[in-house]
Amino acid sequence: VTSAEAPPDGRCGLTPRLLVSAGTFPRPQSDAGNLEVVALELVANASDLYYVISAAENNGPFFSPILAGGVLRVPLGGGQPPLVASGFMFSRPVLTATSVILGERNAFPNNDNDTIVSIPIDGGAPTTIVTLPDSLLAGPVTDGTYVYFTDQGGIEAVPLAGGSTSPASVTLASSLSAAIGVFGQRLLFFLPQGDVDSVPLPPKFNGPVTTLGTSAAGPTDVMPCGTDACWLGEGADAMMRIAPTGGAIAVMPLPSALASPVN
Repeated sequence: VTSAEAPPDGRCGLTPRLLVSAGTFPRPQSDAGNLEVVALELVANASDLYYVISAAENNGPFFSPILAGGVLRVPLGGGQPPLVASGFMFSRPVLTATSVILGERNAFPNNDNDTIVSIPIDGGAPTTIVTLPDSLLAGPVTDGTYVYFTDQGGIEAVPLAGGSTSPASVTLASSLSAAIGVFGQRLLFFLPQGDVDSVPLPPKFNGPVTTLGTSAAGPTDVMPCGTDACWLGEGADAMMRIAPTGGAIAVMPLPSALASPVN
């Protein structure tokens, strides 16, 4: 961008600016001699950046078991990041006007159920929206009334109000998607092999599924591009785009792979 295109609010500019140091990341207690703590998913609202962290043993080329994880919040102007939630593995936070919605994948081999919870946007105790009977595969996302996610049973919807460990759920489709997203009155879901399907909203049990197109395998990071849907594909070396009503999939090559872009 040119200087004329730089945002006028002063939060961003042409020169990268440190928001928070990695040294502030909480470090779990461990007998491991070398812990690696990394930031993963990112999402922002008008005032704050929320990000997921994961702590694992750094064993070089060998498998590094994850020991703990958390979700933190840092003001877009920089500052100390308070801990929003702590646990094992978290999905990308979903922000509403009043809450932060989180999917937590619990530690193996404890066989605890995965959960989706809601936390007040200004802090407070979490409220369970749903306790899953098996593993969370994709999501959660919300349209403000329902929360949508994928588990081993398929594409599911539960009321956002929650308040129960086993609210009535609606199975929209039996597909095991890699990513999902709400776009207008449709829920789009992206299959691991590259198919892009959709169902109409509000949710209906096993409603009609429409295949919009097929892209590269391994879609990730679904996000809105105006009214369209965008996602990373082809090893995160390209951005894909499609209208939620269907049509050709636009492919926008990237100069290098991206990790967890923020729209």
